[in-house]
Amino acid sequence: MLKKIKSMVKSLLALFICLNFFCFSAVFGQCVPDSTITELFSPSAQEGLPDGTIGLPYEAVIHFNIPAETTIVVTAQIDSLEITDILGLPDSIEYTCNPPSCSFKGGSFACIELIGTPENKDDVGDNDLEVMFTLNTNITDISDKIDDYSIFINDGTPTVIEQIESKSYKLTVDQNPATNRAKLIFDLPKAGAYTLEVYSLLGAKVYSKSSNGQKGQNNMSIAVFDLDAGMFFVSISMEGYSNSTRFILQ
Repeated sequence: MLKKIKSMVKSLLALFICLNFFCFSAVFGQCVPDSTITELFSPSAQEGLPDGTIGLPYEAVIHFNIPAETTIVVTAQIDSLEITDILGLPDSIEYTCNPPSCSFKGGSFACIELIGTPENKDDVGDNDLEVMFTLNTNITDISDKIDDYSIFINDGTPTVIEQIESKSYKLTVDQNPATNRAKLIFDLPKAGAYTLEVYSLLGAKVYSKSSNGQKGQNNMSIAVFDLDAGMFFVSISMEGYSNSTRFILQ
């Protein structure tokens, strides 16, 4: 009976434990649970995790909508879902929880943030994750793992010289948090073609433009991105140079 309950609970958890990624931040912070989601998880497992790139900051958020109870063979009250570890993360990527204990009460919303900058080229390719958890119910406690998720790391490390040069050039928003009246200010090491891309917190590309810029300072109105409020990540790249930053649009 217990073995059957364990198997069915694991199947249920596989449906609502989801990793939601992305992106670009080297600063650790606490994620904010999304209490508006109506599904058990967001996004779906089929959408998978966003890719990372060697040498670029990576950030991801895991959103949970923990049910208060579940019907297995009998109705079990879920007291909490505790994340005990996430194995298989690329080097330099760590996780923090909200609530910080990583123990999520039944009937609550919670999240996990994955953040860091992958640097080890041994991590290039698929990094299969194992989300270790303990489900505490009024019937029994069950420890198991979810191993259906992976983070793909691209080989995109700039050379040491390029990394040093990137720090010498400005890429910023003149207001942060920003409004549509704000400007993106960026330096280019030389005149020529460049590509500007903007990504949402979930890793979706929401704006892309290729243009010619001048050596030194360039600027662009945030309004041209036509974005709703939220957190976004912007990257500038041209031959031999790339840079990225994030901003919040109110």
